[in-house]
Amino acid sequence: MSSFFKLKPLSSTDIIVVILILTIFMGFLVPEQKIKKWVTKLDMQKIHLDQINKAIEQFRSDNGRYPNDLSELIATKNSKPYLYEIPVDPITGMDDWEIREKEPSTKWYINPKISKPYNGAPANK
Repeated sequence: MSSFFKLKPLSSTDIIVVILILTIFMGFLVPEQKIKKWVTKLDMQKIHLDQINKAIEQFRSDNGRYPNDLSELIATKNSKPYLYEIPVDPITGMDDWEIREKEPSTKWYINPKISKPYNGAPANK
């Protein structure tokens, strides 16, 4: 057998260099995955808020007023279903949306844990 096919054992320096290269590679990969996950959660939050907004506007169209809270939008025996369930905020994992008045005649919803309103509307506290 020729000496070309004989494998030399790796030295500790070789192992350290390989680990260092893998660590640097993972250092670039992991933060990007976290950012993608966060952006996905923000996109889902926007979709849920759009669903809530459409249900609120349909409720206002049918009843001539805005709902006092989101539970009025859930289907009961005697009411029309605007939502089948309150959407969960993907960032906090809870369905504790809070009513805020944007103008005296309109209402919109925000998650109190984040305190940054959807669509850049000013927060009224």
